[in-house]
Amino acid sequence: MVPKLHKKAYSFRGVARYVLGDREGPSSDRVAWTEPINLSTRNPDMAWRVMAATAMDQARLKREAGIPNTGRKSNLCVQHFTLSWHPEEADGLTKAEMIRAAQAMLRVMKADKHQALLVAHDDQAHPHVHVLLNRVNPDDGRLLSSSFEKLKASRWAQKYEEERGKIYCEERVLNNEARDRGEYTRGDKDDPRHLHEALEAANDNDARERLLAEHRRKSRELKAAARQLEADRDAALAQLEAGHLDRKRELTRRCRQSIARARTRIRDRSRPLWQRLRHEHAAERRAHELREERVLGRVQNALAAIDFGALVGGREARQGRAKTIGEVFQLLSDSGARAEAMKRKHEQESQALHRRQKRVEKQAADRRRRRRDELLAEAGRQYLAERNARLLLNGMERAKLRAQWLEKGRKLRDEIERLPRSLPPDRRTDPYPDVENPTKPSDLLPARNAAAVARRIDKWRELRSGRSGRGRDPGRGRDDDWER
Repeated sequence: MVPKLHKKAYSFRGVARYVLGDREGPSSDRVAWTEPINLSTRNPDMAWRVMAATAMDQARLKREAGIPNTGRKSNLCVQHFTLSWHPEEADGLTKAEMIRAAQAMLRVMKADKHQALLVAHDDQAHPHVHVLLNRVNPDDGRLLSSSFEKLKASRWAQKYEEERGKIYCEERVLNNEARDRGEYTRGDKDDPRHLHEALEAANDNDARERLLAEHRRKSRELKAAARQLEADRDAALAQLEAGHLDRKRELTRRCRQSIARARTRIRDRSRPLWQRLRHEHAAERRAHELREERVLGRVQNALAAIDFGALVGGREARQGRAKTIGEVFQLLSDSGARAEAMKRKHEQESQALHRRQKRVEKQAADRRRRRRDELLAEAGRQYLAERNARLLLNGMERAKLRAQWLEKGRKLRDEIERLPRSLPPDRRTDPYPDVENPTKPSDLLPARNAAAVARRIDKWRELRSGRSGRGRDPGRGRDDDWER
């Protein structure tokens, strides 16, 4: 049993055209039987259309089932996989057993509630059945998960062969045992179809095996080189990003230090101003106390705290000054009010000096922050330039690696073409048998109307030669000559 999961697709029509038709055309001669699962129709042409309609109706199904239409969206709703038996099992294999195996595989994939179409083919020596599966659940519209589907299929196939009493794939058993031990194991990929068919046509088994071994060895080398190239790219980008982050942190740290030094210098320059203001306030308090001993002095202290412009002219009073008649009488009559007015005046002067100092500090800090932003922008541009250069270099290396892949494939095809393509000896026949009286070409013409038949043969040859020339006309030359 070999379960093969093909790439997910979005077109039910395309997959159905392949499984229900022929490789070379729309003929369905190779289809042995079909079996729908969770579908209301048994017509295979109608079955895939029902699945397509269900997939297109996914949003409504979710809404009616009460499932929020959130999460990552995907239009890959088509799952196609194949179950293949060994040619030795062909004689005793029944349709019921193939359906049972397909249903068991669907249960392993947790798709037994999904719509599916089974299509069995009889064009190969090994029995096989294609399963066209709708990944959209017809009940709630949820998409079938594909997590570990290949590992699940491998485990199921091994168990299936064990139940039938014979293991045909020993390598799968070894791989699953390695996985049980916690080892990462991955099977070899299949050869492309054109290489597989060319190798099958070659009769020299030894040369074919050597070609396959060389092809796989070079493939492993190129894959290892691709992985190493990707790892080097990731490491270089990570190192470049780490250096860029260190540069940003260094610029930020230097900016903070520069701001702190500038703030210290400004405060040192402001210290004499604070000392002078403190001496002025102390002198004003002593003079205020001396004036409070005389009546005229008390009046002077009161007048110093009155804003006459606001009292008489009605303009906005300066903060801390008396601006109403009541406040004026309180100043004239209360020594505590006069002392409080002088204290407010000193506080306002201290706050004004503090605001000037903070403004100068802010200006110095803003200049340094602008310089930091310029340096950060320059560092960012340099980082992007280096990163793009690394990516460009990596792209050139990947292009070189891709060219090596193409060259390897071309050489392999050329070597396959040079392999002998004769049949095995037991099936080989001589296309030119030795006979006593070989047939003459003239004997193939009829006795009557031989000239007309000869003309038809010549015309047929001209058509064949024109068709094989791919558009060439003896009177015109090559088609692309008109483009030159």
